[in-house]
Amino acid sequence: GDAAAVASVVAQALQLYSGDFLVGEDNHPDVQRVRSRLRALLLRRLAAGAAALQKQGNDEAAAAAAVLRRVVELDPLAEAVVRQWMQCLLRLGRRAEAFEAYRGCRQQLSVLLQIRPAPETERLAATLREA
Repeated sequence: GDAAAVASVVAQALQLYSGDFLVGEDNHPDVQRVRSRLRALLLRRLAAGAAALQKQGNDEAAAAAAVLRRVVELDPLAEAVVRQWMQCLLRLGRRAEAFEAYRGCRQQLSVLLQIRPAPETERLAATLREA
């Protein structure tokens, strides 16, 4: 769709998001379930908005990179979003930032889950080292 409209919706969503739903009410299982669902929905929609912006051109790609950075800040284990962010940064010629995004992802996955990044992420990181 219209890049300005997408950017406006994404900016509004980020402005309205003030944190997780009912923080401090962790003793209610329904609250935890709803919180998780709402957070996942927000992150998916933001990533989709960023993808729509990326398709528009370099000016919008810079906005998309900022949105994707915010999504990764909210969910550092969202490896697919990190790859999307890395690709966006590469498109903008911001290779060092793309590598830093990879390093942050690799560290989060290693420390929190004791796993390595997916092969797709490693392949993308290898392209950063080659050029």
